[in-house]
Amino acid sequence: MKEPPHIKIERTLKYRILNGSYQPGQKLPSIRALAEETTYNPATVQRAFTALRQLGLILPKNTTGYYVTGDLIKIRESRSKECQILFNRLYLTLCAMGYSDAEIRETILQTLGIGQANFYNRAFDTASCSLN
Repeated sequence: MKEPPHIKIERTLKYRILNGSYQPGQKLPSIRALAEETTYNPATVQRAFTALRQLGLILPKNTTGYYVTGDLIKIRESRSKECQILFNRLYLTLCAMGYSDAEIRETILQTLGIGQANFYNRAFDTASCSLN
């Protein structure tokens, strides 16, 4: 099933906010500029902005445009929620494919490059998210 354009734009902007590409308080590109860049209608881009505004990730300021929220707690909560959504989707997919919890756990540990014994003692570094 093909994803609607406004959802693609929303997801792209949301991930840019959540990964820090767009910093708190930073002005976003205008709706018109994003419409030209994506070749979608401005109304489609506006739908994406409306969804991000409802999530509390962006705010309009007078007539100057939209800005990333300065609320770091909101961004952190949104990051956590998005991670949970993505992990749940992955977990359910793996379960549907017949993987056991033990196999999933072992794959996660291998992907992170850590052994079972070190998993709970590891200091997680958000800057090092790479697959070796």
